[in-house]
Amino acid sequence: ESLGLLLALGTLLALFAHRHVTAAGLLLLIGVALPIAAPLAVVVVLHLAVDLTRPGARRRPDAGQLLLLAACPVAVLAWPVIAAVVTGRIDAYPASMSAWRGGRPVALFTPWRSFADHHLGAPWGTLALIAAAGAFAVLVARAGRLPVELRVWCIAYVGYLLAVLDPSTSVVRYGLLLFPLAAWAVAVTDPYPGWRRAVPWALLVT
Repeated sequence: ESLGLLLALGTLLALFAHRHVTAAGLLLLIGVALPIAAPLAVVVVLHLAVDLTRPGARRRPDAGQLLLLAACPVAVLAWPVIAAVVTGRIDAYPASMSAWRGGRPVALFTPWRSFADHHLGAPWGTLALIAAAGAFAVLVARAGRLPVELRVWCIAYVGYLLAVLDPSTSVVRYGLLLFPLAAWAVAVTDPYPGWRRAVPWALLVT
């Protein structure tokens, strides 16, 4: 996760600096290093859309923007394609993910829904999960002190985790990539010294 944090932070910083070629290179590195290219691609597409529609902006993308846009599908599909070419199996990547789950097939969102229903009963578990995800999305979307790209990153990343990850203790370390929320929490609690001191300690314990 330290490598993912470094690459994700570098990509986002490159976007803010409008260094699109640099962002494209970092996104491609993410594509072969960690499976987080999909939510980052969502952020990239939004960033480019905002860039091209803001007042006074060029209506046609430049070479750097086109390169960054082209890097999105390449980064997302890099490992599935590499795995398929090396093994000769087109389903090699999902098969390897299934092996990590003890042979259970990959089913988007199903593990979390089953986990919630198991503990709260069906359909209340599923409804509670949907409500919690919706509340999180609304809370982050209204975090006005964060740039829109960071808000979208947090929402897209959590959605991605819910889609492909099984409920486990690994969720805690995956949560490190939600670092913008830590900065937001510190900013929000700034007027309250007690809470401001509690946030770093909570992050450290986590």
